[in-house]
Amino acid sequence: MYARSLIVVAHPGEETLGCARLLLREPQLCRILHVADGPVRDSRALRRAGAGMSPEALSALRSREVRLALGHFGLQPQQIASLGLAERDVLPNIELAMDAILSLIRAERPLELHTHPFEGGHPDADAVCFAVHKTLDILRREGEVCPQLFEFTSYHARDGLFRAAEFLSPYPSPQITLLSEAECGKKKEALRFIHSQYNLIARFSLCEERWRRAEAYDFGERPHQGPLYYEISRSGFTWEDFARFVNEIRDKQPDTPQSDKS
Repeated sequence: MYARSLIVVAHPGEETLGCARLLLREPQLCRILHVADGPVRDSRALRRAGAGMSPEALSALRSREVRLALGHFGLQPQQIASLGLAERDVLPNIELAMDAILSLIRAERPLELHTHPFEGGHPDADAVCFAVHKTLDILRREGEVCPQLFEFTSYHARDGLFRAAEFLSPYPSPQITLLSEAECGKKKEALRFIHSQYNLIARFSLCEERWRRAEAYDFGERPHQGPLYYEISRSGFTWEDFARFVNEIRDKQPDTPQSDKS
């Protein structure tokens, strides 16, 4: 059976925070791609995980946790794909990410694709957004049918402060899905499996989800004026790093990733 909805996220757990409405209401028709689910480089996350926790061990823990969470919705292991890139390694491996996205689109023929907005929250999320948009550009150029592209709320900085579960820009206007009491309860139960990311999950509104049709971005321009959240949070990644990778990719010939058409 082909997927109706392909959900492409940077890190495990982000599909549950942003797209639980889909996982709750049509789990058998969803497919998920985790792009940066390899070694975790966030030193604060490693400290919170406990003494002696290695980047590889924390990554494995998060993968186990999210598979338990997704299993709570009824998803099967074959519905979940992993690319295994390390945290903050999406941009240097953007063609690999595009190839994986293209392969899934051609294999599953989804009607909808759901991913992050471009908001400067995390370099991996922005890179995944860039990879998705660039892959759909390739499909359009080759005359292939593209899924409708939607984006869900993630997190970003506004006036130097962390903001979650709302879009950076009010346009285009978002759709709002209010989960029923039973649905909200099931989402909370699923998120309880993801112990290692409690500090992030606790900052999101869990019973209201905002999403919208995605419009084109200029990935060579800052998502907003002032410091981006990944700069404020001392992630070791700056806008200049992101822009350098984007410009290098743009300077290349617009080759199609190596996936065979099906």
